Amino acid sequence: MNAQLIAAYRQAFLEPQRGLQRLYEMAKRDQWNVDSQPWAALDLRRLPLSLREALSGLCCQLHYGEVASMLAAARCVEQASDSAVRMFAATQVIDEARHVEWFTRLIQLLDAGPPSGIHDSVANLIDSIYGSATLDELCLGMQLMVEGLAQTVFQEAAHVLRTLSPRGGSDFADPVGGPLLLADWLQNGIARDESRHIAFGVLHLGQRMRQLSRVQIDALQRKVEYWGQLLLAIPQADEPHFATLGLDSQILAARCVSDLNLHLRQAGLDVQIAAAPLSQT
Repeated sequence: MNAQLIAAYRQAFLEPQRGLQRLYEMAKRDQWNVDSQPWAALDLRRLPLSLREALSGLCCQLHYGEVASMLAAARCVEQASDSAVRMFAATQVIDEARHVEWFTRLIQLLDAGPPSGIHDSVANLIDSIYGSATLDELCLGMQLMVEGLAQTVFQEAAHVLRTLSPRGGSDFADPVGGPLLLADWLQNGIARDESRHIAFGVLHLGQRMRQLSRVQIDALQRKVEYWGQLLLAIPQADEPHFATLGLDSQILAARCVSDLNLHLRQAGLDVQIAAAPLSQT
């Protein structure tokens, strides 16, 4: 008999850790269906082409991260040594699959030409994290850094979509036909899922930190420093799209770093990422 399967079978009967069990129950409760959203009401053709191109370009970068998160969660399901971790990770696989489906559909609806390429800065960060040698590194990188970055961008994008003013005589703030509907989906669907994933990362990594050696913790903190520098390069690389959408890349980077540092502290890591100073120009 397969030793890994026997171990997983036996672990299923153990009493789950309360925090992880609570997140698992929330994940089951909060499942939603991409097809249940009123896509027919989302008329994005009224938006200027430049705005649709900027949204599509940003969505393509986020889409790449969602694909990586889906595959990373699947690895966690297979390789985790704890049943509660495995069960939650299984819910994240379907969450990320739903996000991949959602962004694929949105990019097609934006109708701004072929999907844009992935920026080197985005690929450098996500590829490095996805190539992590241990599940602890993978959890740190995907749950705290990639998911945290995505959640911050989603929240900022939702805010911008809600504040779009009428242009060219068309009411782009129409809650039935455009940006406000999209903002609601981002904040109440996608971002809510990401919050749960981050909470899992903080809780699980916090527990692991009490079990790891000083050498292992130092190795994780060096990863944070390295990945933090890669993360800081992303907003600058996508500056044209951010500017078109009314997002200040420097302020966005500072917000991402602030949110990330909070999650790192919550997980019990001492390392903090220093944001680049804001330009005075």
